[in-house]
Amino acid sequence: MKHRSVLAALCAALLLSACSAPGNTPVAVSDPVSVSSSSAPDPVSAALDACDYAYHDYTEEFVAEHPDPVQLNNGLDGAPDYYKSYVQPDEACMDVQQAVNTAACWMEAASGIPLAEYQFTTYAFRRTDYQNGERTIWSVDCWQAPDGTDEGSFHFIALLDAINGQLLSLNVKPPLNSGLYASDSSDSLELFRAMLPALFEEMGLPAVESVQQAEDSSNNLAPVLISTASGNYRADYGVSEKTAQLTFLALDGAFLV
Repeated sequence: MKHRSVLAALCAALLLSACSAPGNTPVAVSDPVSVSSSSAPDPVSAALDACDYAYHDYTEEFVAEHPDPVQLNNGLDGAPDYYKSYVQPDEACMDVQQAVNTAACWMEAASGIPLAEYQFTTYAFRRTDYQNGERTIWSVDCWQAPDGTDEGSFHFIALLDAINGQLLSLNVKPPLNSGLYASDSSDSLELFRAMLPALFEEMGLPAVESVQQAEDSSNNLAPVLISTASGNYRADYGVSEKTAQLTFLALDGAFLV
């Protein structure tokens, strides 16, 4: 499959939809959360209404295997651990198909790779920690591994709030045959920073007001802080000889990865 560059995907934002892969027939679905009072739906809502992505939901299996909350270390000095419980989403939560469709649009926009031919895996869980009490979350995963290998040519993981659909985190590990991942990482970082406003728009995220370099860095990732009218995000972008990684994290004062 020919992988498009992220930059090319941005330039074609108005021409591509979430179900643009050849050989896939769009199927109309009901999407009550994305229904807008506006007579002209935005491109992301239109894409969600136009195509369903295949998935396997592991929630029921995980609930049976782990009936009790699991205590996990958050890795932060002085901060209490948090608890993760596998749960069936209640009526207030978006359904699994809408969660998968939403996450798929983010992944396609961030990577430039059409994903309509792949099957996603997903599950729901409730997280309880010292800052935000409880939060129900959908985890959506998509990856491809060449035959006979254990290493994926790409691997995308998204976490989203199961009630309001907010992006909590997105991890994108695309292949290196992309124009964004040049050998000169400094040039790539500048290009990445410049394209963030358009990328957020294509992903259906809040409009970017400013992009600033973050002071800290880790694991060869170059972090930037993204300010929007409805909240802040952190993006970590990194390139090495064999991998490229892009991570978004919502900085809402409540969610810790």
